[in-house]
Amino acid sequence: MLWELSSAWRSTSHSLRYFYTAVSEPGRGLPQFISVGYVDDQQFVQYDSDSKEMLPRIPWMRKVEKEDPQYWHTQTQKAQGHELWYRRNLQNLWNRYNQSGGIHTYQLMYGCELSSDGRKGGHYQYGYDGRDFIAFDKETLTWTAAEMEAEVTKRKWDPIMALNQRWLRRYLDYGKETLLRTGEGGSGEGRGAQWGSFPSSFLNKTSKLVLIFPQTPIHLKKNFGKSFKSIGTHIR
Repeated sequence: MLWELSSAWRSTSHSLRYFYTAVSEPGRGLPQFISVGYVDDQQFVQYDSDSKEMLPRIPWMRKVEKEDPQYWHTQTQKAQGHELWYRRNLQNLWNRYNQSGGIHTYQLMYGCELSSDGRKGGHYQYGYDGRDFIAFDKETLTWTAAEMEAEVTKRKWDPIMALNQRWLRRYLDYGKETLLRTGEGGSGEGRGAQWGSFPSSFLNKTSKLVLIFPQTPIHLKKNFGKSFKSIGTHIR
């Protein structure tokens, strides 16, 4: 199924994707948390727990500073919040899976596609230790649990229907606007990073990183001003 999704992405005209990974035991050259963004096949932003900064990875992203001088400061603050959220939930998943140690990963891959004929699509999915954990179904606006341990999360997140609907509209609209504006930076072929890919500088022979696919509930807080406690988005 994952490779089918990858092929579908490559067939689109443009794609915007983000990958988040938290690692329980970081090593040399392997941060405890990293997030990267891609437009088509080009990485354009990156944040990791070593640098503690959201940084551009392609020259044309510097243009945003002219429109918003505080852009990188704001994005850095958001990314630092994401880092804390992922690290906390990674620990919570240990308890849910009755684990006490070892290398574990909590991941998100999300994005949207804009086809040449104007059609839009989106994906939003979490993974744990290289396996699907839970995914958002944009047709039913509910969550699909891939493992028994994710059923608890599904029961907590499904009732947030209004937020799901608002997120979906804003997410797809934002993705379309961004892809149209930054299309000059992409190849136009929509190839993108394939499933299982990861910046080579952050991989080592002992790592178990396998990027499965997805945005986190922290985005709901950023976009809609809700606290995690009020909408119950933490994994426990």
